[in-house]
Amino acid sequence: MTKLKASDGSVVNTLNVGNDPAGIVFDGANIWVVNHLDNTVTELRASDGTTLGTYAVVGQPERIVFDGADILVANKTTNNVTKLLATTGAVLGTFPAGNFPCAFAFDGAQIWIANASDNTVSKMQENGASASVFAVGGEPFGLAFDGRNIWVANSTTNNVTKLRVSMARLLGPFLLAVFPSPSRLMGRICGLPTSLATRFQNSRLVRNGQSGEDLSFSADVCASGQVQEIPVDL
Repeated sequence: MTKLKASDGSVVNTLNVGNDPAGIVFDGANIWVVNHLDNTVTELRASDGTTLGTYAVVGQPERIVFDGADILVANKTTNNVTKLLATTGAVLGTFPAGNFPCAFAFDGAQIWIANASDNTVSKMQENGASASVFAVGGEPFGLAFDGRNIWVANSTTNNVTKLRVSMARLLGPFLLAVFPSPSRLMGRICGLPTSLATRFQNSRLVRNGQSGEDLSFSADVCASGQVQEIPVDL
């Protein structure tokens, strides 16, 4: 694995991982790499590349995602997903997916999985249970979340499927939404109610309340100039 300086693309160093690294994710502090032919996941400290651990999974792991607390690995030949605790690498469980899981997206609350050989996308709850399965185009191989929708790249039908994610809701005068972030939950209206202000950062964000209550940033975030405004229909 090669590390490049983001400012100019120069090579910082090259680091050894496992056999046939096929996917990579950042958890806010460390880098996780799936090693396809070794059936392992390697954890590296992002600051200096030190190997922090190598963890066994199954089924030729293909892709990897971070959901704010855990690392999830798509095992393509065993048609399941392994969940690792990000703080220790401990296996929390292995959960069923569709046929040939090969891509992930996290919508801030649930994991979406592209199942290439089923022509489906499945939605997995935090406890690993399957919430829903959606038919899409031919052999979906890529997923992306835009803050409201899941986009699916269908490799053999040369098209893209858009799936609506119902996450934003009106709570009194505030429209709140959950977005993917290292802190798992974020979202607060700042200023006019026609825009949702969000800030994507690695530092810890404040969670004031549980689901259905006010989930907000620390007080200084909305006052700062470091927010991104995303239009939201009311």
